[in-house]
Amino acid sequence: MMTGRQVNQVFYQVKILEQQIAKIFEERVGISLSRYKLLLILQEKGPCLHSTLKEEMQIDQGAITRHLKVLENEGHVLRQRNPKNNREVFVELTNTAKNKLIACEHKHQQFEALLGTYVDETDLTNLSGLLESLTSALKAIEEK
Repeated sequence: MMTGRQVNQVFYQVKILEQQIAKIFEERVGISLSRYKLLLILQEKGPCLHSTLKEEMQIDQGAITRHLKVLENEGHVLRQRNPKNNREVFVELTNTAKNKLIACEHKHQQFEALLGTYVDETDLTNLSGLLESLTSALKAIEEK
């Protein structure tokens, strides 16, 4: 069984890794990982509600709003209130965002290829499984 110190060290490693990923991804691809993910969700689902994006991204409503405000100011999304329910806001991609995603896709593929020279697919698959297990454990702890 791991000690408290070991658990803290693992959590800190994950935190540092997340910061490195965010920095390098944005430098290489030209957009933050979170905003890129939001654009991909909108590309896949088409126009959708703020609440749908919140569920898909697994982040709070305030964070979604902040990301969408930046994307809207950059001309990547349009937000419109639902005329039938003023509390709901629909979000959709602009043509600017669609073009940005095409440009980002090539950069993203280059980033993945470069990462693949250092980390193989099996390692990434194992890491993904481990992160899913850790996420499930933390959700269970949170619910207690």
